[in-house]
Amino acid sequence: MADSYNYRIRKITPGGVVSTLAGSVGGSVDGQGIAARLYLPAGITVDAAGYIYVTEDLTRKIRKISPSGNVTTIAGKYTIGTCTSVNGNVSIANFCNPWGIAVTHPNSINGSVYVSDYNTIRKIEPIE
Repeated sequence: MADSYNYRIRKITPGGVVSTLAGSVGGSVDGQGIAARLYLPAGITVDAAGYIYVTEDLTRKIRKISPSGNVTTIAGKYTIGTCTSVNGNVSIANFCNPWGIAVTHPNSINGSVYVSDYNTIRKIEPIE
């Protein structure tokens, strides 16, 4: 689950035990587990391999978290005062207001990622 205002992605077991998979304080830093920084994670989805995809509305980024908790940015970059949706590879793609997120073929590790961005649905091709 996205614990937005605590800047964390949490795991809850069927027995109700809560643990932190990634994040600790606000920010936008890729890294492992609690060393990674997330800023108001919002939308969340999981693929068949256990990778978690997260939208960050305020940083305008899409993050990917491995089953072991390694956080990487797969699209988007934060630019102060700029809200533009730009298509392209990870180095140039921009989002305005990413919120909802889903993966196609959730039983496959080769699905695309779809992100609701302002009033548009954006597609991110499978990332190896």
